[in-house]
Amino acid sequence: MVNSSEKFLIDANTLMTASRFFYAYDLVPSFWETFEDEIKAGNIVLLDMVKAEIDKGEDELKQWYLKEKMILKSVIMLIRKSSLNLRK
Repeated sequence: MVNSSEKFLIDANTLMTASRFFYAYDLVPSFWETFEDEIKAGNIVLLDMVKAEIDKGEDELKQWYLKEKMILKSVIMLIRKSSLNLRK
């Protein structure tokens, strides 16, 4: 599906729109499961500013984020390490 070297940066609006209008957690759980799998695989990355924007809300997206927080933290750390290596 995705070239293993490709990384996709997703902005907060993409997640907010998906969760509020198109892919409700209870109606389309497969969307969120696939999204989670791609995060775990390191193919999708959420930057700190996206996390901060999600954190402002009190909705299902924030609950989803909190559930996935440990996975997101590890992926973000990998990206930071990768970017440090690129600078050398």
